[in-house]
Amino acid sequence: MTTPWTPNWDDADWKPFGRKIAPLALPYMIQSAREGRPISYGDLAAKIEERWKLPVQFRRGKYGSPVGLVGENLEELGRAWGVLLPPLNTIVIDQQKKCAGVGGDPLLKNYLNAKGQRFIEKHREEHHRVARDIVFDFGERWVAVAEAFGAPILKPAFGRLGPDKPLQLPKPSQGGGEETPEHRRLKEWVRSHPSFVKDYGQFGLGETEYRLSSGDRLDVHFGTKARRLAVEVKPSHAPINEFQRGVFQVVKYRAVMRAEQTAQALIPQAEAVLVTTTVPDPESRELMRRLGVVHLVAPRYAED
Repeated sequence: MTTPWTPNWDDADWKPFGRKIAPLALPYMIQSAREGRPISYGDLAAKIEERWKLPVQFRRGKYGSPVGLVGENLEELGRAWGVLLPPLNTIVIDQQKKCAGVGGDPLLKNYLNAKGQRFIEKHREEHHRVARDIVFDFGERWVAVAEAFGAPILKPAFGRLGPDKPLQLPKPSQGGGEETPEHRRLKEWVRSHPSFVKDYGQFGLGETEYRLSSGDRLDVHFGTKARRLAVEVKPSHAPINEFQRGVFQVVKYRAVMRAEQTAQALIPQAEAVLVTTTVPDPESRELMRRLGVVHLVAPRYAED
């Protein structure tokens, strides 16, 4: 990655605002990528306007233009280096929609080798989510990108994230015990009631003890050609520590199934949920909120 290269911030195809702001936006975009979190158009605008004493642009979407020009220059740098650089523009998001604007879709399609394809809204969000993860996984290699642009390298934040207090992690399991009758009955009830998870797809009967490529076994798996869903169940007698381990299992199963779909050149839209017959404690609910885990409550008789 030592090929001499000069960014083109003066591309006549872009409006003057985009050409002026793009090189100012790049350092903050790379900083956010190294932190592993997206940045909104509003936050990006505020940082640039404060640092460079620029007039406030009340239409924050106007910053989509410089973000797009950054993306185009990254494509050019990737061609000069002979590599496919992650689409950095996808981590600049609309605060309300939690996704990048549609103006960046052509760059994303280039990266996914999906030119000419039309993104329906649900699939578009999934493609952008995957792209953001790839950008974050690029990690400290973004420093070399900043150096190639001759851009300032801003130190990423670390340590505590926001005002949330740390949650105590569940203790690791000391080995799987024998399955209880309640767990087995709840698992079977979910398997035989696909209507219970109809919000995730029109499924037939599920399959218990479904094995993933990682070797993990799902309590219940539902699948069609279009959708996949993993279900982790915890019976009412499960202690809090066991319930919270289930939360992390859901995170793992969701990631593994999406990786399987990505490997098969499919849209990585697999979902995973946690099912119990009781309402969890407040700390467990907060854990699920932070990790984006959905919890469904089945009827109490499902484990009887």
